[in-house]
Amino acid sequence: MEKKIRGTWVAGVLTAVAAVAVAAVAAGVLFFPAAPAYAMTPALSLSTSGGTTVQVTVNGDPNASVALYYYAAGAAGIQSAVLGTTNANGYFSAPVTASSYGILAGNAVYVVVNGQQSSSQSWPAPTGTPTLSQASVTVGLGQKITVYSQGSSAPVYLASNSNPSAAAVQANGTQVTVTANQTGSTNASICYTGTAASCANLYVVVTATGALSFSQNNFTIPVGQSTAVTVTGGSGTYSVTNNSNPAVAAAVLSGSVVTVTPATMGTTNVTVCDTAGNCGTIYATVGSGTGTGTIYFSTPNPSLTLGQITTVTAYGGSNYYVTGNSNPSVASQTLSGSTLTISGLANGTTAINVCSASNGCATLTVTVGGSTSGTVSFGVTNPTVIVGQSTNIALTGNSSFYLSSNSNANIVTPSVNGMTLSLYGVNPGTSSVVLCATGSGACGTLSVTVVAASGGTAGSGSAAGTGTASNAALLSAIQSMQTQLAQLVTQIQTMASTLTQAAANLTGSSGGTAASGTGAGSAASSGSATTSTVFTGFLSVGSQNAQVAALQQYLAKKGFYNGAVTGYYGSLTASAVKSYQAAHGINAAGYVGPSTRAALNAGE
Repeated sequence: MEKKIRGTWVAGVLTAVAAVAVAAVAAGVLFFPAAPAYAMTPALSLSTSGGTTVQVTVNGDPNASVALYYYAAGAAGIQSAVLGTTNANGYFSAPVTASSYGILAGNAVYVVVNGQQSSSQSWPAPTGTPTLSQASVTVGLGQKITVYSQGSSAPVYLASNSNPSAAAVQANGTQVTVTANQTGSTNASICYTGTAASCANLYVVVTATGALSFSQNNFTIPVGQSTAVTVTGGSGTYSVTNNSNPAVAAAVLSGSVVTVTPATMGTTNVTVCDTAGNCGTIYATVGSGTGTGTIYFSTPNPSLTLGQITTVTAYGGSNYYVTGNSNPSVASQTLSGSTLTISGLANGTTAINVCSASNGCATLTVTVGGSTSGTVSFGVTNPTVIVGQSTNIALTGNSSFYLSSNSNANIVTPSVNGMTLSLYGVNPGTSSVVLCATGSGACGTLSVTVVAASGGTAGSGSAAGTGTASNAALLSAIQSMQTQLAQLVTQIQTMASTLTQAAANLTGSSGGTAASGTGAGSAASSGSATTSTVFTGFLSVGSQNAQVAALQQYLAKKGFYNGAVTGYYGSLTASAVKSYQAAHGINAAGYVGPSTRAALNAGE
């Protein structure tokens, strides 16, 4: 490994800076490089602003994309979403509704800004009172009824039950199941998981055997689809004595069958009584979906791209289960409560049949693929990223892309911003990152290798300092200066070439002797180095700039490199550098440090 003696290195850098400054002044132009830009670690704060809405506030680098990483209900692994961009002061704040992304309360989330990851925060539980589909229910002995927590995907729990002997109450996800045990009544307190205040009250009345009962109750139906409910129990004839919201749904009784016909979204309670005074209530919710039977879905007939995962919620029943998938090679599904998680596997269509224990079945037609015009192409294949650093990969083949999956979030953190994929190294290892073209069935897989930052031996020298932390800070500062210096050298070289050409043209037209003697032409063309590029920066695996391209060209000319000139320092370039170093008596470390730069700039 090349020795990096701090004093020698700093002196060499300062000497180079001074030489370039003199050259700039001599050329009549003085360039002032921009101040070094250091990516800062973003700060993340979360605050609830009512219900499931959380105010996300970030302070980080200015004018940079803010990507939120979180765990979602029904999704495998960590998910990500771009929330927006920081302003010129590096500030970003926006409300985020957990239900829009399915964010699980109590789980860790973090943001990535300009390739830097914030510390993790726990996503807060929703505030406020859950909204129940029914505030009070009447249940016959031995019967069950289900009440839904609406307006949020956050789970609820049973905080208290004033009379469990009358009815048992259980909460699972967003569903509350009531089982009638004996006549009487009870009050159940239903709260969002993770909270203990502002709970909703569910009033339950249990009627004696022989009271009116219904073939189905507490159901949800879409607009345009009627539902028939059969009344049993009691004595004498039946009649509809009350409809709490006839604008939502009409209820018409014929014999012992009540036909509920929805008109608009909302809820209504239909009371049916017999001539002996026994009564019962039908609870109906009118939704916006479509379906067959009495079940419908939040997203009718969804379309996915390859590798995409989506969730669909079933309504209109309870105790759902899947009875069939006509083409599981196209899309797979998992069911948790009323949430169906669907993954696109191959182009085509499949029919997934979902049933309820009480309200029949419905078929969800899933289409995977669609337009195949889009593709995914990466500017660099199989990139290597250093722990704690970021690498940007250019994307082509489509106008927009989305991150489909990341096989190992503990190794690398990917984020997509427009036509650029940013990869941030977390720990050494490998991970497969899958990106897909939006609106297309095309996806691409990028194999990412993360390596630890190479440690120097400067710590053992007497002039090297006392700790690796200070060495790392110095190295980072020097590398930043070297990058700016390389840009300055490129500008000076371009100007020198222009001036040389102008002098040659002037000499040729005036018949002077500058071209053959002591004029500007010979002065500009003379020099001891045989390379056209002055190497100034520290180059290693993961570097990507014009200096790398020049290095590849030079090594190819010398017979050490036989690959394409890409400007990216990969394993092939590292191998060529090792061969060059071995041939010139330099420790074959595989990266370009001071000793190797000196040999390159001398044209060896």
